[in-house]
Amino acid sequence: MEILTRNDAFTISEINGKNLSRHIGSFILGLDDGPEYRRKLGILMQSIHPNDQETIRKFIRQSALEITSNLHGEFDMVRQYTRQVPLRLLASYFGTPGPNEEKMLEWNRNIFWDVFLDLKNNPRVRKNALVSSREINQYLSELIISRKREIQEGTEVEDNLLNRLILMQQSDTSSFNDAELTTHIAGMLMAAIETTSNACINVLLQFYARKAILREAQQAAINDDVERMGKLAFEALRFQPMMPVLLRYAKSTETVGKKERKIKAGQTVYAITLSAMFDPRATEDPKKFKTDREKNNYLYFGFGLHECLGNYINMISIPEMLVMLLRMDGIKPIHGAPVYEGPFPDKWVFTAG
Repeated sequence: MEILTRNDAFTISEINGKNLSRHIGSFILGLDDGPEYRRKLGILMQSIHPNDQETIRKFIRQSALEITSNLHGEFDMVRQYTRQVPLRLLASYFGTPGPNEEKMLEWNRNIFWDVFLDLKNNPRVRKNALVSSREINQYLSELIISRKREIQEGTEVEDNLLNRLILMQQSDTSSFNDAELTTHIAGMLMAAIETTSNACINVLLQFYARKAILREAQQAAINDDVERMGKLAFEALRFQPMMPVLLRYAKSTETVGKKERKIKAGQTVYAITLSAMFDPRATEDPKKFKTDREKNNYLYFGFGLHECLGNYINMISIPEMLVMLLRMDGIKPIHGAPVYEGPFPDKWVFTAG
């Protein structure tokens, strides 16, 4: 937590900046604290409205209900559910339906993989991401031009994040130019599908490994107790987070912690949030599954300046998706674990009904 809050000493631009610029431009997840970061974050925060969480809740629930109502017998949890629900949210809340579902899924996975997860610089991963970034940037640029034309012609456009950011350009408030708008919509899309899908799969893995917790989660689903499901799910993620380590760059030689551990200037720092969440000095009974922990016991969405911007979505979408899923009669995995494509859950066959 000290490393993740000492923003001048342990920076992120050297970690993410080059990768993000290669694909989408100067996005806030590659910027250190300062005027540019604050301006861009402020614009994004202004585009998020107070009633958005309730809008997202209703949309996620309806989408999850429509999908689960048509899942009978064997089905692929990843491809038919955990990736599909957030994909639909992109089209509605973000205002970016994409040319088709396959392309949106492909673009988001490829770019996210290269920017954040490919520590070995795999040439195939880089090549796929470069193709995807060219395509998504072209798509978004053309979409922005089209939306602006509709607005200029007096067409009433839907209320979504993209349209809000475009309309902000016509007001006195601070706003993105078109290039910045393309960058930040692409950046938000990049992290909106796979993180949610991965989180749901990890929660299910932990539930099905604990019979008593699974029964409690299923009862919460039957009771439509979203709050209880959230507590169970977010404790499960402590055991199996989607991002178990966060990287920072040591700008100068520093000491951290009570033992004054020395970190030399120029070193890459691996802040292992997974082990931190099991530190008995900071977490009571860390190996025990408990749902009454303080928020600071949970670091899987990051911490400090670069805590996940989409938390206001994740905190709603994950428990809502799990409630609608686990109320299905007889739902269980046919195989004990999902099949992965690189770091991503790609297929996990379940049966229900």
